Amino acid sequence: FFKDSGETRLKVALDKDVYFSDDKPNITITVDNSSCSKKIEAIEVSIQNKMKLDVNSFGTEMPGTQEFRANLKQDKYAIPAKHPDHVALEVSLNLANTQKIGVSKTKEKKRKDENGKIVKVITERSPEEMMLLSNIPSTSHSKFLESDLSLVVRAIYSSKMVTSEAPKVVIPITILPAPHNMV
Repeated sequence: FFKDSGETRLKVALDKDVYFSDDKPNITITVDNSSCSKKIEAIEVSIQNKMKLDVNSFGTEMPGTQEFRANLKQDKYAIPAKHPDHVALEVSLNLANTQKIGVSKTKEKKRKDENGKIVKVITERSPEEMMLLSNIPSTSHSKFLESDLSLVVRAIYSSKMVTSEAPKVVIPITILPAPHNMV
């Protein structure tokens, strides 16, 4: 993945096929860095949500992508260059405690001022809006909304001089709303 640096291989396995939004999936990541001369600084694990919203009956679609990340940047996830053995990492990802990438406490809207000129207005998001934006949504396939989730595992190298994309594994994952106790 670096010019004349060799290659890294990733293998990822999940303990189940379907999870609830408050589950902690156990993920086994096997890394083979024996053929690469670059040190892996970290293994990054994230949940990516690809959404498609049908906003009217004419089929206008609004695609979008959200990413919820749990960075594993502790020393135990660093793997030396040319490491002779395959390294198996056991990771537990808390789905109820992930953070969406790029959620700002403020939002920007465009409005017309008194002269008809379009201006940007910055407002604070409500606590409810922050909660909705920060939590992982459930997998959904309905007439108006599709939400497909994937587990993404990437190797992060110490060098920024990448000539092609660093290795990553993308696995479709189903997350259902957490069941509520009925009293």
